[in-house]
Amino acid sequence: MNVMVCVGYKKRKHFFETIVDIGTGYVIAVVMQILIFPLFGIQTSYFNMFIIGGIFMSVSMLRSWLWRKYFHNRFYDKAQQNNSNSKDI
Repeated sequence: MNVMVCVGYKKRKHFFETIVDIGTGYVIAVVMQILIFPLFGIQTSYFNMFIIGGIFMSVSMLRSWLWRKYFHNRFYDKAQQNNSNSKDI
């Protein structure tokens, strides 16, 4: 299999996994709000619960992206540098 095709496939797979993860997280967050808010006396409309879920989802997406960038820069780039240095020897 061509390396470029393999990389493109991995990116699409990663994108699909991210969408599924975010989508299920959003649904779980809204359902939990519907179930939990009344237990604490928090009264709000379903529309507001969807908005609150969207805010938490956005923060979660940003957090995941920042952690992914951190680990990619810290470990993947370092591994590539070590790999290229070992080829020079």
